[in-house]
Amino acid sequence: KKIFAQLWQTNELLVSFDAVGCFREWHWNSAWKTISGWYHCDQNPIEKPHRCSIQGFVTLTDNNEFTGGLVVVPQSHKHFEQLQSITRIGKERANFCRVRRNHPLLKQFKPRLVKCKAGELVVFD
Repeated sequence: KKIFAQLWQTNELLVSFDAVGCFREWHWNSAWKTISGWYHCDQNPIEKPHRCSIQGFVTLTDNNEFTGGLVVVPQSHKHFEQLQSITRIGKERANFCRVRRNHPLLKQFKPRLVKCKAGELVVFD
């Protein structure tokens, strides 16, 4: 809570636990390997145009170029409104906007793997 209170500059927080993500060790079974490159934004740019949440997770294992993990697009948050044109009203899940591989944001800003150690807290918007 302390970190999120500091980010929002308040102790009055509204929190939710919406999902859990877990990936199996694909080195043991190649069929478990996740298809990479399914870029998306977990906020709806039409219904919530001012980005109203910050997400976070605690890693259970090390995440690096050999294991994979969260990939972010640095600086893309400054161009959030550009995602409005690709969000289909009523077609997307409430807080999910898929970003195609050929979207200009992915050409303008290079996606980057978040490398972290087991037990670290990663926060992002």
